[in-house]
Amino acid sequence: MRCLMAVLLLFALSHLAAARPQNAAPDTRSKAATPDTVLAWIFDPDEQHPPNASAGTITVALLEMPEKARKELDRAKGALHSGDTLAAAQDLEKVVALDPGSAFARNVLGVMYVNSNQLEKALPAFEAALSLNPNYHLAADNIAVVLCLQHRWTDAEPAARRALAMQPDSLASQYLLGGILVNEGRDLEEAVELLNRVKDKYARAHLFLAQVAMQQDRTRQAADELQQYLDSPFALEREVAQSLLTQLQNYEAQKLRDSSRTGGAQL
Repeated sequence: MRCLMAVLLLFALSHLAAARPQNAAPDTRSKAATPDTVLAWIFDPDEQHPPNASAGTITVALLEMPEKARKELDRAKGALHSGDTLAAAQDLEKVVALDPGSAFARNVLGVMYVNSNQLEKALPAFEAALSLNPNYHLAADNIAVVLCLQHRWTDAEPAARRALAMQPDSLASQYLLGGILVNEGRDLEEAVELLNRVKDKYARAHLFLAQVAMQQDRTRQAADELQQYLDSPFALEREVAQSLLTQLQNYEAQKLRDSSRTGGAQL
């Protein structure tokens, strides 16, 4: 049982904050309105259709950019749409150099750093974005994402709480904090509440809920959460999840057989 729990936890955590959008449908990238929407691919590769960022915010940010910076941003978009995240990051570095006061540009640069696996550069970019605009919720979320990618869970929790305090109805922030708390093994009642709120949007929330159920020896509920994950059209890791569910079902069946042989009460 402990081995199965460890496997499930490792599986769930390995997908809490995926570093690259490699699991997204290939045509999803071309549908993104701006590089800013790549955020959804970072912390949940199950999200097939990233929500558009606030059109008003983007319009203002773009209008405030110098013309040369906007041209470099267009080049970055072209590189992103072609799948070259490294080139996109390099183009966005030029945008930031041309418009150093743009929180929007800093945040998008951080996203590109994450997608090109340059985490050591991503966190300062997001922190700079939040410093320039203390109300920039996307940047606050992204700081928590990077800390998760670095497995800095004790730092990730306050970062996620800060993001959630900025926008309490954010499903993304609730998902991040819920997963972090499960990883830490603390405040599990809060974690379950958060994850139950978002599981219709973030399929992998079911994996964290299954982990909590297994820790509390509620194996049937854990199996139900795994089945709900498999029933989701966004469950991309079906083979692994099905294997875990089968192991859990076999464990339950063995418990029932053992109980029958010893004359114990049957569930």
